[in-house]
Amino acid sequence: MEIPEIVKELREEERKGLIKSSYPLTSVRSKNEIARLYYEREIYKFLEELFGIGVIRKGRLVFCNRRLGEIFGYKDVEILYGKDVSQLFPENYKELNDKDRSTLKGKRFDGERILLEVFSFPLNKEERIIICAPCKGDEAVKSLLKCIREINRLIAMGKSTEEISKSACKLLLDTGKYMGCIIAFIEGKEISPLVIEGKYPLSKSWTVTSIEKEFILALVSDAARSGRNVVVIEGEKFTDVLVFVEFKGKVVELLRVLVKKGEKISEEEKKLLLELAKDLWIAKRGEEVKRALEESERLFRILVKSSPVGICIYSLSSNRIVYANPSMCKLMGLDKVESKEIESIMRKTKGKTEIEISLPTGRKKLQISTVPARYGDEDVIIAMVMDLTAEREAQEKYRILFEANPQMVMYVNKKGEVVEVNARCIKRLGYKRAELIGKKFDEIFVQKERAREFLKDMLDGKKMKEAYLDIITREGKRIVGKIHGKCVMIKDGVEGAIISITDVTREKDFEKRIRETEEMFRKLSSSAHDGIVMINDKGEVTFWNKAAERIFGYKEDEILGKLLHETLIPEMYREAYMAGIKRFERTGKGKIVNKTVELVAKRKDGKLIPVELSISSFKLRNKWHAVGIVRDISERKKMEETLKEREEQIRSIVQSTTDAVITIDENGIITFWNNGAKEMFGYSEQEIIGRPVTLLVHEANLLERKSPLETTGRKKSGEEFPIELTVGKWEVRGKTYFTVIMRDVTERKKMEKELKEAHSQMETLLNAAADGIRIVRRDFKVVALNETMAKLAGVKKEEAIGMNCREMFGSPFCGTEDCLMERIIRTGKRIQTRMLRIRADGKTIPCLYVGTPIRDKKGRIIGIVEDFRDISKIEEMEMKLAKAYRKLEKQNEKLKRLNNLQKIFLNITSHELRTPMTAIKGYAQLLSAGMLGNVTDEQKNALDTIRRNIDRLDRLINDILDISRLESGTIGLEPEQCDISEIVKDAVDTMKFAADAKGIEIVLEIDGKMPVLYADKGRLKQVFLNLLSNAIKFSERGKKVIVRLEKERNHIVASVKDFGRGIPKSKQKKIFEPFYQVDRGMDRKYGGLGLGLSITKAIVKAHGGSIEVESEVGKGSTFYVRLPIKASLSRKISIFQ
Repeated sequence: MEIPEIVKELREEERKGLIKSSYPLTSVRSKNEIARLYYEREIYKFLEELFGIGVIRKGRLVFCNRRLGEIFGYKDVEILYGKDVSQLFPENYKELNDKDRSTLKGKRFDGERILLEVFSFPLNKEERIIICAPCKGDEAVKSLLKCIREINRLIAMGKSTEEISKSACKLLLDTGKYMGCIIAFIEGKEISPLVIEGKYPLSKSWTVTSIEKEFILALVSDAARSGRNVVVIEGEKFTDVLVFVEFKGKVVELLRVLVKKGEKISEEEKKLLLELAKDLWIAKRGEEVKRALEESERLFRILVKSSPVGICIYSLSSNRIVYANPSMCKLMGLDKVESKEIESIMRKTKGKTEIEISLPTGRKKLQISTVPARYGDEDVIIAMVMDLTAEREAQEKYRILFEANPQMVMYVNKKGEVVEVNARCIKRLGYKRAELIGKKFDEIFVQKERAREFLKDMLDGKKMKEAYLDIITREGKRIVGKIHGKCVMIKDGVEGAIISITDVTREKDFEKRIRETEEMFRKLSSSAHDGIVMINDKGEVTFWNKAAERIFGYKEDEILGKLLHETLIPEMYREAYMAGIKRFERTGKGKIVNKTVELVAKRKDGKLIPVELSISSFKLRNKWHAVGIVRDISERKKMEETLKEREEQIRSIVQSTTDAVITIDENGIITFWNNGAKEMFGYSEQEIIGRPVTLLVHEANLLERKSPLETTGRKKSGEEFPIELTVGKWEVRGKTYFTVIMRDVTERKKMEKELKEAHSQMETLLNAAADGIRIVRRDFKVVALNETMAKLAGVKKEEAIGMNCREMFGSPFCGTEDCLMERIIRTGKRIQTRMLRIRADGKTIPCLYVGTPIRDKKGRIIGIVEDFRDISKIEEMEMKLAKAYRKLEKQNEKLKRLNNLQKIFLNITSHELRTPMTAIKGYAQLLSAGMLGNVTDEQKNALDTIRRNIDRLDRLINDILDISRLESGTIGLEPEQCDISEIVKDAVDTMKFAADAKGIEIVLEIDGKMPVLYADKGRLKQVFLNLLSNAIKFSERGKKVIVRLEKERNHIVASVKDFGRGIPKSKQKKIFEPFYQVDRGMDRKYGGLGLGLSITKAIVKAHGGSIEVESEVGKGSTFYVRLPIKASLSRKISIFQ
């Protein structure tokens, strides 16, 4: 990368706040300063991998990196977003705000407690940043932390690389755990030791043997590919720990420590060793600056080649594409980009454009950006091509969702212009789309200034609440809109905003009517003759009308908020009042509640006046309130006149009610009879007045029974029916009268019976359920539950009815905004989740929770059905499975390392065996030819035997080499156009001599002309030679082998059939496994290692084909090879899968 490009890149990152340098980039002059800043950014990437970093706002995490998730055991980092910090540090999280540096106990996802070293400091007024690193009690870990701090101190002092490295080695050896230490730098295949300390079993010069060097370099290569930085090798006497530092895609440093046998290396220790090695590399980084700058151009070429964006260069002089990177070729679906259509587009395209084009990979939407440049001595156009097919499809899906939104939605750019609106917006406002597009956002609303301020604040990134603005539709209708908005951000800043508008005209009208009703109530209360006084549960006056002001002398602003007993209650009643108000606060009941009484009250001037007080209670926002109607009874006469008028009013009301209202004297004689009684019993007023009430009701001592009372009434016709009656007693001029209100409850009784039957059925169903189920009203009272629920909550079923749901199996979220029942009532949606529930005895149980709202006929939520399933055993099983999975992962890594060593061993052994075999075979041929002296016939026969066995051993070695090459990927296919018929004929001719020697006839059948294949001719011949060799080997003398070729749809099917001993069905799938033999005794007679069919299957599979066998013991076997005519060749062949 050139220096100007580095400066440009660093300035951009500094502007975005991604890096902070000690000098502003505008003052940078020298190349060394630029390079230092560039490497500071690279070093930051190392440190970000070691420490958990998070940002806290209002006690919750609003940002965290991947490392913080690993420390607390969360695989998905997004789960931590929004999490309360007290859940991560439950014991001492408050110290995060009190101390800059502290050692705290953290709680992992699996419940494990870990010790963390935490740095905390404020970012701004609302946010703090925390940096966490594990701090276990292991002495080796503590020593490593001490070593790292010392190395950082030495780096800050400007010490040399060698001094710093020697100090690191000495500190490591001082721990007593590490016996030896080597620090070496790696460049390509060269390993240069810098410091060697301790009892290492190597000389001070560290003369690395070639095998050890190759082994270390192999581990380096493996670490670079797999991303592993620490390798632990268990030895007989010592344990070797190799730590690799990777920089810009290369392993550049090796820290090698020797540990006593039996000492364990923890994961935390590995991470700290890696951190130490990185610090040592940081100390040396200045020596690499010059080399890194020299390699910048080569890295840029690699970047272009590996770029996911298609890049090509078009020559204006030769009118052709002179270069295309792999992404361009892959995008076009060609090995080389030579499309005439693309070249035509390149000539016409200027700047950036989008096109739709048909390619071999399908129909694509492409974005082409072109820039004129010089390439060598030619004028060229450099084009970058991006596939926008998926993006445009996503945009179409977004457009569909945008249009289908039931709310009015519009997109406004940062200039305040409407860019897009959905169909609902057009329909509700009455404008055409073209009329709204380009319109200023504030022009839509009546309150234009407020609309402009709302949009400006939102685009400035302020946290916005909804706003209510008036809109005039095209038809002139005025509607009220509730406005929500969300700012749209891109890399360069704010792009615009998405505005959602909800029509709340009806809701606002309803609120207006409520305000009008409240105003009407105030006016009515102000004009009332009686004093109206309202108090809360503490006895404080909350309402005071004009009549109360006239009666007691207090003005409204003097009395509101004052305690009643300090203002109106005389001293003689205060003790009784204080006892009554405490009871009222708890229950809403009292001696004079819902009664009319005569009392003495105190005026502002201290004068006591007689008043008549009627008190009723009601609940508001879950607290009791009382309203009292106060009347000054000093003017009794006026009140009596008013009473007569009221009596007439009451009579009118009583006559119009459908209930039967009658009045009887103390002897039980009826004195009053309303129209409702006439309709209910069938008697007219003339027929019943003066007659005993026992004519209607056969209830003994009716006037002495408590109300309300259910009994049986009797009509004039003699028909009896159920009634509910209430008896009220009153006196006039010393005489006692009783008012009896009776209601026909025939229909209600019928409904109660049906409800009881339904309740019984429901209770049976609930008790039959395996899960705990309960039904809760809107006021959070439990109204029903099954036996399982009672057992799960640890309560008796009878006691649970009427309990608050929080008291019976509650959760930590009860009474908060996160309460699930509150969310269900608020959203009306069903909720399913996992959570902890608290039993009556305080024990917590993990449950699978499902909450479903219950609605009445009008759709209103009246309660919730809750389903609880105890998942304690499931969670225990999940934890066991997680532990087992981690154990299997470790075992899998160990098997992979063994597999790699096996491949290396096979490769080396096969090559080492073949070298002496070549020499033996050559000398045997020289001896047999008599070139080293005369040999007898007996000696010549012996030499022929040697040559045959050498050839046999040579074939076995070839098979082993093939397996080694195929599995390691060092051998590939060399495809070309070939005739499958010629390949099969060639294989038959090759095996004819071996078949004639056993008297076996090979019959070749070709079904017509075969199509041309694109395949590796040599490897396909090897397939048929292996199959023919097996067929001849296991066929008896005089038998026949049939080879057949035929076309089957898009495949060529080749079959080799013999009439030999056959293969048992149970072993037919295993014969393609390496080194497998059906009958080792019989197979040993014919020789071989059991590798031929394994290699055959691997070659066929690499050609996109398949191989199968059909066999019957005693009748022979047939092998079928299916090859696709249009083959998809694999670059790597594996037979151990």
